[in-house]
Amino acid sequence: MSVLSVFTFPAQLALPVIRPLFTLAGVAAVLASAASVFKQRNQPRDATHLYIERRTQRNILALNQMADELDTTQPSLAAELRLLAARG
Repeated sequence: MSVLSVFTFPAQLALPVIRPLFTLAGVAAVLASAASVFKQRNQPRDATHLYIERRTQRNILALNQMADELDTTQPSLAAELRLLAARG
């Protein structure tokens, strides 16, 4: 019996017990990550996101109003403002 077999024999005995545990751990990790993705997707928006959306909409309206005012005097600037408003 070699020195290496002294160390590998206990591992070979434990392998049938350890392999299903690793499999269960892998399945649990996949389920946990799927649950976290589902949880993040269904979270309601907080006040900060709503504030940012309202501010963005206000800025878009302001750019379009400026473009409407400048449409007759400076049409290229009005087109640039509309382009910026379209970006959001």
